[in-house]
Amino acid sequence: MRIIGIDPGYAIVGFGIIEYESSRFKTVDYGAITTPAGIDFNKRLKIIYEDLCQVLDIYKP
Repeated sequence: MRIIGIDPGYAIVGFGIIEYESSRFKTVDYGAITTPAGIDFNKRLKIIYEDLCQVLDIYKP
């Protein structure tokens, strides 16, 4: 089973992917989605949405 954790924000969104198998947890990946300073809020949300969709498509938690 893969699990995603998300640290929400509107400038930086952190994420972590872990895997649970055979009674053990393993770190798969982690990182942050960043948006440029001073950008319009709607554009920030679009960047976050698109990047998070990529993470979900890659790791399928």
